[in-house]
Amino acid sequence: MAAFRSLLTIFNKMKNRFLNTYIGVFIGLLIAVKGNAQENFVFYVGTYTEGTSSDGIYGYEFTPGSLEFKLRSTIKTPNPSFLALDSTRNFLFVVNELSEEDSKVRLFDLKNNSKELQSLPSYGASPCHVSLHPDKSVLAVSNYMGSISFYSFASSALTHLKSFPFKGSSVHPSRQEQSHVHSAFVSPHDGNFYVQDLGTDKIYVFEVSSKSHELEVIEKEVVELPKGSGPRHVVFHPELNHMYVLGELDGKIVHLKKEAGKWERVEVVDINSEEFKGENGAAEIRITSSGSDLYASNRLDAETITHFGVNKDGTIKKKQVYSVSGSGPRSFALSPDERFLIVANQLSNELVVFDRDKKDGSLKDTKARVKIPSPTCVVFAP
Repeated sequence: MAAFRSLLTIFNKMKNRFLNTYIGVFIGLLIAVKGNAQENFVFYVGTYTEGTSSDGIYGYEFTPGSLEFKLRSTIKTPNPSFLALDSTRNFLFVVNELSEEDSKVRLFDLKNNSKELQSLPSYGASPCHVSLHPDKSVLAVSNYMGSISFYSFASSALTHLKSFPFKGSSVHPSRQEQSHVHSAFVSPHDGNFYVQDLGTDKIYVFEVSSKSHELEVIEKEVVELPKGSGPRHVVFHPELNHMYVLGELDGKIVHLKKEAGKWERVEVVDINSEEFKGENGAAEIRITSSGSDLYASNRLDAETITHFGVNKDGTIKKKQVYSVSGSGPRSFALSPDERFLIVANQLSNELVVFDRDKKDGSLKDTKARVKIPSPTCVVFAP
């Protein structure tokens, strides 16, 4: 009897060990599957409608596992060249890049069948960029023909605050004959709008203030850039107070850092391969949320995206130049998980999807494509 009890004890121990082992393996597999599962992403694409078959703005759902795209919505509006998203309240801000008489900034309610809530003048010609302050209080509209317009945003409505016209020129005979305001981005370090003027090789810095109990935008400083660079877009390092300015005309990144209250130039880096000799049309620049990798696109004779590694001191090192497998990479965006990079090839009328290695930042063409007329801007919902 004692021998039988011993055998029974050994059996129970082995059974429990067996069950615990396989339960552990099962749980581990569940965790692994959940960790590898990727949620679908939603993004919106702005386009040019004049002279094309485009209706305006297209909303897509992207399934990462199968690299499939589903068209969710279409918003009919003329030349919506740039978009900004308030994901908290599901509002979409749009600029219509038209003549001064017809140029608009529009507000759409994505929760209510993309209903247009508001349309206001852009107070300038050819608006080509729109951005919302992170605190959702102010919207900036960049009018390419030489002005920046600011709007307050409260109670789901826009109100024009003030417009600032700019004058001046620079060395390029045909592209810098006057001011050409191309974008306005907010620094995470000081909360100011940085306004790029391609025509004068300057960045105008504006502070949002409510000290007088009334919201206002105040010009604070001007940052001078190399002549003929043609600043188009900028990004800011998420941790260091560093700024990377992409020059459309010279295809170079001007890297600056804030020292003793002033912007000091650190380096100027060419985005092209060493053998490149053609004409530049640099367009978009992005930096990852960790600040480890930076990407910039170039059009015209290049048709490329260049990957830079970002060192701990903020300096950048060119790692690889990739073909965009198309023409006119006017815009690109990283998916919220930074696993994919989607390029809007305006002239070849398609979106091109790159897989991004999150360890080393390298890109690989997935061969996934979305045919779309004249895409100009890609904005992901977080």
